[in-house]
Parts: sequence; structure tokens; C-alpha cells
Amino acid sequence: TRQLQTAAASGLNVVRAWAHTIDSRFPVLKGPGQYDENGLKALDFLLSEANKYGIRVILSFVDNWKYPGGADQMIDWSETSPER
Repeated sequence: TRQLQTAAASGLNVVRAWAHTIDSRFPVLKGPGQYDENGLKALDFLLSEANKYGIRVILSFVDNWKYPGGADQMIDWSETSPER
């Protein structure tokens, strides 16, 4: 919340946030079609808080890094991707 307050006070009205797992201790997606309720609640909280300060949020649902939740994780979970 403090970061959003600071952003709004500085005149920012858009932020980008990761809506996928980047730390396996705090998963959003635990497996194909298996979402973590606490991870989704955290995203809901972020969106609610951002709305209070008039900030729009661009959510990134996947990226190309090798940590959990990145494109490599999606490929590993895929039943149709070729072996790497």
C-alpha cells in the first residue's frame, strides 16, 4: 500500500505487476489449471488497493525467465511441447 501511495503522490497512474509465480514459496499457479487461492487473493488485494489510489495495473501473466512461473515452467507442464 505504501508503494501505491507514493506512486500516486508522485503522479503515477499506471504500474506493472507480475500475476504469476516468481518465488515458489508464494505460488499463483501451482500446476496446469491449479491456482493457489492465497496467490489469487494477493492479486485481488493489489488491484483493490491500486483502485483506491486511482492507479491502473498492467498484469503480466508470464515472462521468459527461468524461475517458477516463467515460460520454461509452462513448457515443462505442457503435454504437447517437445522435449528440451
